[in-house]
Amino acid sequence: MERLKKDSRGRCWRKVTIYLLVCCLILNTSLPAVLALEAVDMGVNSGVISTTFGPHTVIDTDHGAIINWNSFDTSTGEIVEFNQFLGGVESSASAVLNRIISASPTQFDGALNANGRVFVVNPAGIVFGSGSTVNVAQLVASGLNMSDAAFNAVLADPANQMEFEGGNGEVTNHGSINADKVYLIGTKVMNYMGVFATDGLMVLAAGDNVYLAQDGSQVLVEVADTGDGTA
Repeated sequence: MERLKKDSRGRCWRKVTIYLLVCCLILNTSLPAVLALEAVDMGVNSGVISTTFGPHTVIDTDHGAIINWNSFDTSTGEIVEFNQFLGGVESSASAVLNRIISASPTQFDGALNANGRVFVVNPAGIVFGSGSTVNVAQLVASGLNMSDAAFNAVLADPANQMEFEGGNGEVTNHGSINADKVYLIGTKVMNYMGVFATDGLMVLAAGDNVYLAQDGSQVLVEVADTGDGTA
C-alpha cells in the first residue's frame, strides 16, 4: 500500500511537470515577436516621450526623434505604432528616424502605423514581408544610411534634399504600403505588391548614393564604378 502511494505521487509529479512544460511552450510562442524589436537608444535626447513594448508596441515621439535599434524585426500580428507630436500636439508633419544597426536585413512582417513621417533606415537592407502593412503619413525606407545631420537638415528646411550614403542594402516590398508619400531607396529596390501614395508621390531610387528633393521633383543617383569600365 505504501509503495502504491509513492508510485501515485511520482506519477502525479510527472503529470504536473509535463503540464507546466506544455504551458511554458504555449506561452513562449509569442516571445520572439516581442523580443525581436530591440532599441539601442531611447534616452532623454532621442526625442522619445514614452514607450509601451509588447505585441502592440506604442511609441510617442517628438518631432525630430532619432531611435537606434539593434532590431526592428516584427512577426505577423505584431503592431508598431508611432504617435508623433509637433509643438505638443499630434501632427502629420512630425518625423521620426529609425536607424537599424545590424548586419542582417530588417524583416518586417507586422503592421507599422503612424500619424506622421516615418524614416526606416537599415544599411543591410529592409524586407516588408507578405501580409505586412504600413499606414503612415509619409514612409521613407532606405537600404542606404542617413546620418543624423542629413535627417536634421531635412527637417530644418523643405528645400534641403534627402541624402542617403553608405551601406549596400536592398529594399523589397511584398506587403501593402499606404501613405501620402512613399520613398523606397537602396542599392536595389523591388516592389511586388501594393504601394498606394494618396498624394501621388512614389519614388523608387536605386544606387550607391541617392539624393532626393523632398517634393520628389529631383532625383540624383550615383552608382559606383565597378572598375571594368561599367557603372
